[in-house]
Amino acid sequence: MDSILIYLIKVSAVQVVLYVFYFALFRTNTLHGLNRATLLSILPFSLLAPAINLNLFVSKNVETLEKIKGTFVEFTVVFPEFIEGNSGGLSSTNVNLLLVAYLSVCAFLLVRFAFQLAKIVRLKKDSLQYNYGKFSFVISNRAMSPFTFFSWIFIPAKMVESEEFNMVKDHETVHAAMLHTLDLIVVELYCILLWFNPFVYLFRKSLKNVHEFTADSSAIKSSSAKDEYLRLLLACTDSCNILGLTNPFYYQSLKNRVEMITKNKTPKSRKLGYMIYLVLVALVFQAFSFSAKDKSLLVQNNEVAVVAELPSIKPLDKISVSVDFGVTFLNPFTKKEVTHNGIDFRAPLGTPVKATANGVVAKAMEKGNWGNLVVIQHGEEHQTWYAHLNEYIVKEGDTVKKGQVIGYVGNSGQSTGPHLHYMVMKNGEAVNPNDYFKE
Repeated sequence: MDSILIYLIKVSAVQVVLYVFYFALFRTNTLHGLNRATLLSILPFSLLAPAINLNLFVSKNVETLEKIKGTFVEFTVVFPEFIEGNSGGLSSTNVNLLLVAYLSVCAFLLVRFAFQLAKIVRLKKDSLQYNYGKFSFVISNRAMSPFTFFSWIFIPAKMVESEEFNMVKDHETVHAAMLHTLDLIVVELYCILLWFNPFVYLFRKSLKNVHEFTADSSAIKSSSAKDEYLRLLLACTDSCNILGLTNPFYYQSLKNRVEMITKNKTPKSRKLGYMIYLVLVALVFQAFSFSAKDKSLLVQNNEVAVVAELPSIKPLDKISVSVDFGVTFLNPFTKKEVTHNGIDFRAPLGTPVKATANGVVAKAMEKGNWGNLVVIQHGEEHQTWYAHLNEYIVKEGDTVKKGQVIGYVGNSGQSTGPHLHYMVMKNGEAVNPNDYFKE
């Protein structure tokens, strides 16, 4: 379940990075076709980058990795691991609650989406219609702003006999011919998927702006009356309340449209700037494609400590030792004297248990007398054992970092009360954990 949430967070991160790049470099360009293509490309790129392994630059030697080293790459390489590592602080119950809440909002938004579609269909049904080539004009008696939905061009009846009708018709037929409605439907579904990300709504607004800029530009060419067209825009008095699925003629960003109409055309040489965007996309894909070994090589080369190390911190924040290492006592279950091979930490049920060093999970399982057990391998010589857990939230093969929550104190296996049995193993033999605590 948590993997779904982690994936959605990664998709959001990619969307934010690519959209901010577009907003900073391209949004004021008059290259509307390229801007539309750039914005729409963010959808598949953000959905695919966290999900596929596309090694564009990775080599098994540090020298090649060094060539693609940079601030952005270093951040995005570590970012996916950072999310996965920190998700360990959530219990399975909390993760399930988050997923239920997420899906509930998605369901609500999908129902609203369906109602908006039904509203448009109902409006068409209640209006007069006539064909205009491959388009259909829908003439409504309702007070509204003209808008297009696929090949249906909705026009208020009072505008049909007016002087501005031809300019509005030219504008709306551009929306219909270029399938702008399809863009909006796809983006609306994308916004439902990532409703928790505020940048998706800015992204949707930018795409709607580009649609309007494109239609305005074509309409002015057709009418050859820029001043008259500008007066038409500024004469806006009507509105439309189905903004999510349509591009009303009197759209809310009139100021941006006027500025775009009156500004000088962007030089065609600026098209080369969009190559930078493709490089960014390649880097984003690469950031999610490093294998565990390649990540380790790159991060080591940048002197960031993610390699295995000796266990040095205590596994619980608040320490209360009930049985120390080396103590001889009577085992309450076998009634025999034994020498304790670890440290028992007394703690309330459900207290978070932390990894005491970077490493790889060697075991995460229910194991007889040990109860729920996690074993972490630290390099070739050392292991740490965490026994009698209430639950563990890592799995075999996971890479963990020092201080990461791996489970919760419990009373599983042969245990007389909630506690953590913690061991340090060196070359297969139990050693005193107290000799390793440094923090």
